[in-house]
Amino acid sequence: MALTMNEAGREIRQYRCECCQEPVERIWNHVLRDGTAIAMFFANCYHHSRSEVVVDVVLGTWDRLDHPDHVTFAAKLREVDQSSLHPAFQLVPPVYGRSGAPLNGRVLQPDEARTHLRFAEFVEVLEFVVLHDPTVNQHLYGA
Repeated sequence: MALTMNEAGREIRQYRCECCQEPVERIWNHVLRDGTAIAMFFANCYHHSRSEVVVDVVLGTWDRLDHPDHVTFAAKLREVDQSSLHPAFQLVPPVYGRSGAPLNGRVLQPDEARTHLRFAEFVEVLEFVVLHDPTVNQHLYGA
């Protein structure tokens, strides 16, 4: 039951941060379990005073046009040293989740996310993204 990403489906775009005009890299891709998509993530890599990444994770079924089982979580992570495999994160309101896109499903605020039945699955996907997406990993861990 290993997690993987579809490298061909990975997208990355750059834009400017609204608060400081520094560059932001936005990455999105599906996360798969045994070849089946279980989540999509949207990671925003910011260059504020400390490198930080805000990751929205949308859990749900991806083989249909509607999204009745989708739920969106979000976390902020800050740069860490090489000795930490699992950076600490803070639950935050979703960034992409504010778009109102139907694929977000139920958008969870931090208090709801903390007690949601799929919280452990969210953490598993989040850790996978941090360790395996090259842009997110480089942004948090450096060279």
